[in-house]
Amino acid sequence: MMIFFYTQCIRLAVPVLLLRLLWRSRHNPAYRYKLFERLGYTLPNKPESRANEGDHWIWVHAVSVGETLAVAPLIEKLLSADPKRQVVVTSTTPTGRAQVERLFDKRVSCCWVPFDTPGSVARFLKHWRPSLTVLVETEIWPNMVLQCKRQNIPVMLANARLSSRSARGYARAGSLAKPVIASLAMIACQQKADARRFIVLGADPHKTLVTGSVKFDIARPRLIRQRDSLLEQLAISSDRLIFLAGSTHHGEEELVVAAFTQLRKTVPSVLLVLAPRHPERTASITRSILAPSPFHWLLRSTGQVVSADTDILVLDTLGELAALTAAADVSFIGGSLVPHGGHNPLEAAAFGVPVITGPHTFNFQQIFRALRRAGGAIEVTDAATLGQAVGELLTQAAYRREVGNAASRYVEDNQGALVRQHALIDQLLSD
Repeated sequence: MMIFFYTQCIRLAVPVLLLRLLWRSRHNPAYRYKLFERLGYTLPNKPESRANEGDHWIWVHAVSVGETLAVAPLIEKLLSADPKRQVVVTSTTPTGRAQVERLFDKRVSCCWVPFDTPGSVARFLKHWRPSLTVLVETEIWPNMVLQCKRQNIPVMLANARLSSRSARGYARAGSLAKPVIASLAMIACQQKADARRFIVLGADPHKTLVTGSVKFDIARPRLIRQRDSLLEQLAISSDRLIFLAGSTHHGEEELVVAAFTQLRKTVPSVLLVLAPRHPERTASITRSILAPSPFHWLLRSTGQVVSADTDILVLDTLGELAALTAAADVSFIGGSLVPHGGHNPLEAAAFGVPVITGPHTFNFQQIFRALRRAGGAIEVTDAATLGQAVGELLTQAAYRREVGNAASRYVEDNQGALVRQHALIDQLLSD
């Protein structure tokens, strides 16, 4: 009965969702790009070279940039392990879709995820005919899962995580959530606590395994090549210290620039790389924060090089944050000085870059807690403590190495999930 009411609510919401996408497209036209894909219509044709491989298609759904980056190593492994396996990746946001296209080009097909109505999902499944559906982290949609079950398509939840807050929300919708979670063919959890919460909500204990997070299995060689190429393009001097503020949200850029103002008193040559989480906010940031400041700033999208006079480089492009993170001397992880929940710190940690975070890290609570315990991350509360923490790291090379080495050891100690989760996919496909 609950699934019936849920479905009716989603159907009624579809016109509102379409209008909301059109409204958002005023500032970002990509929101109206191929709009009817979201209803399961006008889906892209399968490439001719892969048109006869329908039985080997795998559907991977990654909501936005974070989930796409998290599951990218797993997609790479799927593509390389068996040439008969083809992948279609769905996204919810334009930045997520752009990330898929940048990372994989024509090696995967990509489109918008269908709205969670039976008709939209059924049309999508009829078109792609996947042998397996892989959802990422907590992206569980009732009709998506149940439509796959009706068509005997196993659904795996990869890199699964479930916070205590989310678990309470699912519990309140128990009669809706329980049959959906019980229908998952496999749940590959990041942590034991995640597995316990899924089992309490109705997951099969024999199909709920702790594999760790594929976010730890970072493709270092690829990022090193990209980092070196990017540094050459930007002409950043090798002796210049870099303070990276990545994935910042509204309300954080002011704090970062205030901290940078304080930092310049002790490290006058430091370069601030400011990377807003949503590049479409760049115009607002430059107009309201950077233009009134005394600093010389440069937009990455202009293609200009970083001169000795450049104080701030604004990373308003997609796909280059990870490479510049690998080049940084200190990395502040955005979304944490405001109550957004933080973002993934593991790329910085993997390259031995000390991590600084604000107090709001509930999206990655376990990772940040463990990283702080290992000595690889420092928590700050405001612009003053941010500036102080960055200053101490940049002026004390031995301290910076100590924190950075602790961060990289933490990542190395937790690798291996990629192999384990790929083995589970093999198992589901062979079954």
